[in-house]
Amino acid sequence: QIKRRCAMAALREAGLIVMPFYSRSGDKVFVKAAADEQLLSQVAETSKHKLELKPQYLSGFAEYKSDYVGRRELNYSDRRMCSHLYKVHSEHEDGVHTDEDKDPENA
Repeated sequence: QIKRRCAMAALREAGLIVMPFYSRSGDKVFVKAAADEQLLSQVAETSKHKLELKPQYLSGFAEYKSDYVGRRELNYSDRRMCSHLYKVHSEHEDGVHTDEDKDPENA
């Protein structure tokens, strides 16, 4: 029980939203973890994670870069807008992907 509390506390401290579910017998705990988009963006940029690009960019992969509005003193000439390049993956309202969501060619 102490290990479980420590593990869940560590997940919360890392910025994750933690939702524990107990098994029917009550002897096991399943944890559903979620993260908000801002946290995922931060981690992706820090770890130089590669994300899939939109089909018009040949569905390639590129390191995630967050948008940067630029500096006023440079008249915003250093502005960097990249968010429109990345493919957006959709999901059902309950957050669960189903087999119907898969690409038919890869199923």
